[in-house]
Amino acid sequence: MNGETLLEALTDVDPALVQAAGKARRRPAWRMWAAAAACVCLLLAGTVQILYRLDYFRMGCSAVAGTLANGAYYYNEAHSGVWRWTPGEGSKKLVGAFWEDGWLANDYGVYYSRGRSLFVRVHETGETRRLCRAPRRDARRISFSLTDGGDLCVTLWQRDRQHVTELLLDGKTGTLLQTLRENTDPLDDAWFPPDYRLWRLGSRTLELSGRTDADGETYFLLTENGVPVLPEGQYVLPYPKQLQQALLVETARLAQPEKTQTLLLLPDGTQLAGVPHTLQDSGVDGWLLYTQNNRLWRFDLSDGTRRALDADAEYEACSFVCDGTLLMTCVPWDEAQTCWRLVCDEDGAPVKLELVCRDIRNST
Repeated sequence: MNGETLLEALTDVDPALVQAAGKARRRPAWRMWAAAAACVCLLLAGTVQILYRLDYFRMGCSAVAGTLANGAYYYNEAHSGVWRWTPGEGSKKLVGAFWEDGWLANDYGVYYSRGRSLFVRVHETGETRRLCRAPRRDARRISFSLTDGGDLCVTLWQRDRQHVTELLLDGKTGTLLQTLRENTDPLDDAWFPPDYRLWRLGSRTLELSGRTDADGETYFLLTENGVPVLPEGQYVLPYPKQLQQALLVETARLAQPEKTQTLLLLPDGTQLAGVPHTLQDSGVDGWLLYTQNNRLWRFDLSDGTRRALDADAEYEACSFVCDGTLLMTCVPWDEAQTCWRLVCDEDGAPVKLELVCRDIRNST
């Protein structure tokens, strides 16, 4: 076919077809805007999720006291994650905030949850392994606590949001030791974890015993051999706290539940009334510590006497932890974590704080 033949053939083409072929088809404008809006929504959703995972929607204190264990201090840094500070070595990040929903530490490792899984990072080896994973059909998330013996009390929050299951797991292997409760109301006042039901003060054993009032409300008495140790009509609020060989309890009267009182119960049967509710273990036998007006005070377990601790530098303290040698303090309006050395006199009584590091986050 030569050029002339091709030209003649083209002249026979219907002009309407040529005109229609020359018009470009335009896509509807709404499709373009819908696609752009969908991309923006995905971007915003991803950004919100990342900010949420990094604690940018967190309410409450900027800094809270962490845990002294295994010769180091474990703490949370806002928007960053879980860190370990070791004297002479500085701070090291262990778990990113994006990957943990909650964490605790003891002498064995750092435990943290993520969704329906629970992990441990072992101090000795540095390895991280999963201890348990709740089936999707059984739980939407988990929470946990550590017992004094190093085991794990794991709560499976079920998908119906109305029931929970509590499991006791071995803290090193994740092996199921006991099913504590199954498919129960999470607000069931008649249930307490194992570490909050029984206490030993010297040779004495105290136990929580549930009762029901005339309106069907549950309350608890503190008993010894089945006999209440508090005056008649007085009950115990959750949760009693053991401090060395003493038990710190908050109590109220059935007739006046709005009026509460803090007691410290001693092994010899003595009940010290009106003690500070912020009492914590000092790590020094016979002595407790507490905060008052952003200062640290000591409390003598033998007679209840109190005295403010001296310090070689200015400080404020709202929360703290102490192992008998190192003492860590922080305040809710600052991110700083401050390390002190607790100094005792010749009689073993805490008397002074010596500054070790003003802010361990910036130490090396």
